[in-house]
Amino acid sequence: MLIQARTVAGFKTNAQSVIDTRLDWESAVRETITVTHSIELVSGVSATHGGAAAGVYLHYKNSEVDADSDGTIDYTNTQINCTLAEAGTAVIKICAKVDSLADRTAAQATWNTWNDAKNVEIQRLNEAHGVDQTARKDGLDTWLASNAEPAGYVPSIIKSNNLTIEWSEDSTGSWV
Repeated sequence: MLIQARTVAGFKTNAQSVIDTRLDWESAVRETITVTHSIELVSGVSATHGGAAAGVYLHYKNSEVDADSDGTIDYTNTQINCTLAEAGTAVIKICAKVDSLADRTAAQATWNTWNDAKNVEIQRLNEAHGVDQTARKDGLDTWLASNAEPAGYVPSIIKSNNLTIEWSEDSTGSWV
């Protein structure tokens, strides 16, 4: 999966820039639940997006406007408004957090398999040790030490290459 970004509006004499993003992925393979965006400041002056600080993810799509007749939202293109906090230059990356149904389902299946195996082990320990709570607890602790619980589902985050946005003071203009 790839995210690309480009500045499509904004002037060097103004704090605001409009950034277009484009996500490329095999849409037939991935059923996306939602995509949220943020910016990452690489260097330079502080910047915000949509009024939020860098690192805060926002959902830039409106389901009433951007969804098709089936309620599916096309996340392949998104516009993000960035604002520099002061005159200067900022180098940023556009970040997209992609929540995919396929990835979420796979993570849940992995956890279910682990949990089923844990329950089988608990049943085995109950049958083997009866009322001996200490032996059952020690046996489960041993099993858990060699069978770690899978990490919870975390949506994937992809980042664009560096993008430079600039705001310079208009003190060089001539009065006419």
